[in-house]
Amino acid sequence: MKLGASTVPVTLTLASRPVMAWHCNTTSAWGSAILLNGVASVQARAVAAQLQGTECWYLANWQNDSTTNTNMGQSPWTAVGSAKYASKNNPTSYAKSNLTISMIFPKGMLGYNGTENVYTTIKNLGTNYKAYVMAARLNAIYSSSSNVAQCTMSAGTTGSVDMTQEMAKLGEGVFKPTNAATAWTAQNIISYLTLNYLA
Repeated sequence: MKLGASTVPVTLTLASRPVMAWHCNTTSAWGSAILLNGVASVQARAVAAQLQGTECWYLANWQNDSTTNTNMGQSPWTAVGSAKYASKNNPTSYAKSNLTISMIFPKGMLGYNGTENVYTTIKNLGTNYKAYVMAARLNAIYSSSSNVAQCTMSAGTTGSVDMTQEMAKLGEGVFKPTNAATAWTAQNIISYLTLNYLA
């Protein structure tokens, strides 16, 4: 890469994401437009329906308790500690030690009984799709942007349904967004969560 003023913005864009670039679509809008290779009009409707300003943490931030490549003012586990365990002596450490899977996934997570520690589990999962689902759910709960949680919701037959909870409960090859005909693979789930800046 040549050095010069014209190469700096490209390099910075690859290394980090500016705050205005963070946006998301619901699973149904994104699935129709991207996964099913929707026609231009479907893709245009998905772009028009994007929720902007969904700043949150990456999976790596949750695994390492960092703010690397984000515009977040505090680390994710500090946010959990402040929101949920502010009365404890060390809220951040307490959050890492005491937040369990059932606290973030009341409907359950496939393969877990719910008593497992979230911080340990998300670190041990590496880049498994379940780690991305956990990061997205944590972002929906603890990000300062309400649009993150709004983006994970989809209209169902009995009201709004949180798609990250459905992803966790049903798993790859079974989870289908509302009104979808085809179940999503692990890679479909990862692509949705990362390309929509939810994890």
